Amino acid sequence: MTAERLFAEFGYTTVTMDLIAREAGVAVATVYQHFPARTAIIEAMADAVVAAPDLNVEQVTAEVDPIERFKIGARIISDLNERAWLVNSILRDSRGSDARLAEIWNTWQSRHYNAVRRAVDSLAAAGDLRAGVDTERAADVLYALMGSEVYRALVNERGWTRKQYEEWLFQITSRELLDGPPNDLR
Repeated sequence: MTAERLFAEFGYTTVTMDLIAREAGVAVATVYQHFPARTAIIEAMADAVVAAPDLNVEQVTAEVDPIERFKIGARIISDLNERAWLVNSILRDSRGSDARLAEIWNTWQSRHYNAVRRAVDSLAAAGDLRAGVDTERAADVLYALMGSEVYRALVNERGWTRKQYEEWLFQITSRELLDGPPNDLR
């Protein structure tokens, strides 16, 4: 998508609808016909990530083996964060100055929490949640550890590979939340 490339290259605040149209080789009216504002483009980018079937939490909830659930979850979150870095960055950085982007950010975070909560509820229903950890706390732990900030800190800022992040996420979340995990979770 032309707008996505331009946002990544120049930053959200400097890219205009005119520039998007010019770079896409279409009339600006065409861009406005599909996206009434730049915020609509960001919303469409976020919706595209959320709609990706390979990122669906149902893969986690459908799995019966608790170790596999955590492996699948770590892979999904790694893929999600890799694809959503631009959306996350724009929403995080601009939400304080744009009410519509703040709404999109809140929806984005709610979707993340709700997906995490569905995964935790399926663990609890199967009796796999570690004793003494209630579903609210488990959801909070996963929400924080699986959020874009941790991914950004480790992969983008500290130079971890996606594979290192995915393995770490699997290890820490399964140790923290599984009831009686084996000593070697690999």
